[in-house]
Amino acid sequence: MFKLTCTWFVVAAMLLLSGSVLAPQTVLAKNKVVVIPLFGDEGITCSGARWSNTGQSANGRWCDNGDGTVTDLLGYNGKGKGLVWLKDAGWGGQRAWRVNMVDSHNDAHTRAGTLSSGTAGLTDGSVLGDWRLPTLKELVALTKGTHQIRSDSPGPFNGIQWSWYWSGTTSENFWSMAWYVFLSGNASDSSVVKTASGYVWPVRGGQ
Repeated sequence: MFKLTCTWFVVAAMLLLSGSVLAPQTVLAKNKVVVIPLFGDEGITCSGARWSNTGQSANGRWCDNGDGTVTDLLGYNGKGKGLVWLKDAGWGGQRAWRVNMVDSHNDAHTRAGTLSSGTAGLTDGSVLGDWRLPTLKELVALTKGTHQIRSDSPGPFNGIQWSWYWSGTTSENFWSMAWYVFLSGNASDSSVVKTASGYVWPVRGGQ
């Protein structure tokens, strides 16, 4: 029994370190079949349905939590992993990043901050103040790497517009401008004046 237990832990550790535990793994330990549980990456689990950017997949990057949210299990280039996205990417509509340089009512930030469980199809237990605009790096990560999301490959999301979405990141060169990402084609990013109207796609959590 001791040898079998040690063998199991050695095999499991090797799979975890190699990054290959993305789907249930079946291994043979001393003639006994052992199934290692399903993990996303480095301990992020998915209790819902896993998706690629084209359909349900056991190795998918995206976890549809079944409560109006989708979790990024892998991220890209160190950003986005564990981030929770609103499943309905069209809910936020179009808003100015800032209505003007003084007032901040009815803008993209305010729109994102109005989300809570019970609105936009959410049953996730979130409260006012949990949701925000994604940073530029988080929004870019959505469109890069494994199972990247675009308007024509939405994965578990719905309502993704063939247009551009606001990030919460101000231009480093011009304080009156903020960054956005176009959710089609090559998913290009650029900056525009904050009074322009862009789509709002709220997120919460992340790292």
